[in-house]
Amino acid sequence: MQPKVDEYEAYLAEECICRVMDFCNRHGVKKNHPGYILRGKGLLHQEKFLATQTGLKSGILKNVLEKDGFEYIDSKGQSVEAQQAMVVRQREVSLLKMIVGAYGATAFRDQQAFDRAKALIRGAA
Repeated sequence: MQPKVDEYEAYLAEECICRVMDFCNRHGVKKNHPGYILRGKGLLHQEKFLATQTGLKSGILKNVLEKDGFEYIDSKGQSVEAQQAMVVRQREVSLLKMIVGAYGATAFRDQQAFDRAKALIRGAA
């Protein structure tokens, strides 16, 4: 199992994308806030963790096949390969900016993480 996981992790690194949970861990963001923001702006589907067309066009998200390659049955009864929305690393600051603008320090695990996020946003401007 480990070689398959390692190969998937290498693919994510090569594509310069990361899971939303990895984004949260790296930036000290509470886990639900990115989903709230992305769904509220129509960038992420309400029921699934899948980027909308708007989310893909924004450049913030990319849909990636799950490493386990499982399938699910959609609302129309069709089999669909499972995908997950991933954050495009070059656009992490854009997502941080949305989170800070909407929730401020309450979206972060501590003040230090919030201060780092603000510094990243200022540095990208």
